[in-house]
Amino acid sequence: MTAEEKTYSMLSLAMKAGALKCGNFSCTEAVKKGKAYLVILSADMAEGSAEKLISQCRSAGVPVVRFGTKEGLARAIGKEYTSCIAVTDASFSDGIRGKIQG
Repeated sequence: MTAEEKTYSMLSLAMKAGALKCGNFSCTEAVKKGKAYLVILSADMAEGSAEKLISQCRSAGVPVVRFGTKEGLARAIGKEYTSCIAVTDASFSDGIRGKIQG
């Protein structure tokens, strides 16, 4: 299993555990409320939307990483489409971030 596949697998597990918020609005809310430990943006997310979310994350001290595609992220969490995911559990955040960063 590749590192990318392991990351998608961990995202799937986190979703089943209720430790993810997906979509721009839900991610923004998680960051504002202090519930996000990590925000994942797809590599193909619209730059305008990405910059707004990155700015909010910086202000709140939430790490942001770019990973995968909209379709890949969505498939991993059982959704039709998503360009961003907020991880709301510290343990999952550490594990996912470790897989992404190698």
